[in-house]
Amino acid sequence: MEPITGKEFERRIVYQLDLDEKAGRCSAGRYGVQATFHDGVWRPIQSLPDFEGIIAPSGRQFVFDAKVCSGPSFQLQDSTFEKRQKRHLYSRARAGAISFLLLHFNERVLKKRTDEAVTIAFPVHEFHEFWMKVDAAEVKSINREDAAWYGVLVSWTEGRGNPRPLVMDAVLHMAEYHFPLRLEETE
Repeated sequence: MEPITGKEFERRIVYQLDLDEKAGRCSAGRYGVQATFHDGVWRPIQSLPDFEGIIAPSGRQFVFDAKVCSGPSFQLQDSTFEKRQKRHLYSRARAGAISFLLLHFNERVLKKRTDEAVTIAFPVHEFHEFWMKVDAAEVKSINREDAAWYGVLVSWTEGRGNPRPLVMDAVLHMAEYHFPLRLEETE
């Protein structure tokens, strides 16, 4: 797969989620851009995660932010994600939503090896082992190995047209294995 930009990644996600919605698998969309008007000037507010939706027919919410990484790891410190998006994902996870980062690592050609392009749905909740280390300032990035260890591999469509990430397959997998609802939560 050719390297992909963040905007192109999001465009392909939107297209695939629209197809999934038409197929009755979910209702999903983008969070809107937020801004405040002060002294005659519009000022953007740090953004919420990129996407949210509900699984059909259960109505369970999922929320995620899409990130593209062309380096060895996705840096968490001093990023928009660290300041506002992570807090929002934590809050939704506490309420029972499936919260994650959809990380796409572009292919990297190094001197002695090639790291293939890979897309991972990486769970985000404050009681997860990885995020506890992040919050304790022991971890500052998500590398490919951490993503593969803790996350869910996301397949892409094949055939005609531009390939698209099959996000709903990952959401359903995460609903079962990473964010299972306990019986007492459903009564």
